[in-house]
Amino acid sequence: MQEEPLRYHRNMIQTSLLFGLDGHWLFIYPVHGGSQNAWLTNYTENILSKLIPNDEIIVRGVLVEPNFYIDLRINKDNIPFHLKSTQTMMIFNSKYKATWLSEIKLTPNPLVVNTTFMMNILIDQDESFNISFDEHIFFKYEKRESLDSVKQINIYGNITLKSVKIIHSYREKDNSMKTLIIGIAITIVLLILVGMVAFYILRRHCMHSQSNNSSEKYHDVTINSLGSHRSKTTDNSNATQATNSSTIS
Repeated sequence: MQEEPLRYHRNMIQTSLLFGLDGHWLFIYPVHGGSQNAWLTNYTENILSKLIPNDEIIVRGVLVEPNFYIDLRINKDNIPFHLKSTQTMMIFNSKYKATWLSEIKLTPNPLVVNTTFMMNILIDQDESFNISFDEHIFFKYEKRESLDSVKQINIYGNITLKSVKIIHSYREKDNSMKTLIIGIAITIVLLILVGMVAFYILRRHCMHSQSNNSSEKYHDVTINSLGSHRSKTTDNSNATQATNSSTIS
């Protein structure tokens, strides 16, 4: 029969140390009596968005002693995913309407004490759980209860927890689409700026060419005008000389 893990420690001191930040809690439970051990970690994180296929939960830590647990909770009476690690095996189960269902026990336990591990929980298309340790596939736990209302992940036991990351696949797609749109917008702006600069340079060149042509035309007209004036002056001089010659004769 499955029981809540903390019920095994009947002599537990009921005091605890609590740290709260952005929906995260860390409890340290001093335990005396039969076990002489304490839960090093009792970590809870609120899941703000509904879990859907292709979402992934990544847990990194160091196993100090064999026993630790991971729950995906709707509430205390409904736990669609429950993992229990012991010295010899890994146990999976679900709790529905305050009743634990049948356990699935797998041996050997892939985790080694005093060794860092990375655990991935990937939600499949049928909402089953693909479990892997250190990128090696371990087990597929079939769906027993809907994940629509899962509100928390709870990790507790004798581990040193390094990080917990919940990756929502649709958010990653949204971010990729936003990045693509931003990239396209930046490219368009750059093309417009390059076009404007090219147009400005071409316009300056055309204006400069027109200015040069106008200067050359003005220069030619001036030369032609001077030539015509000199020709008329010469003709008038020649006519005057011819008149004077006729008078003398």
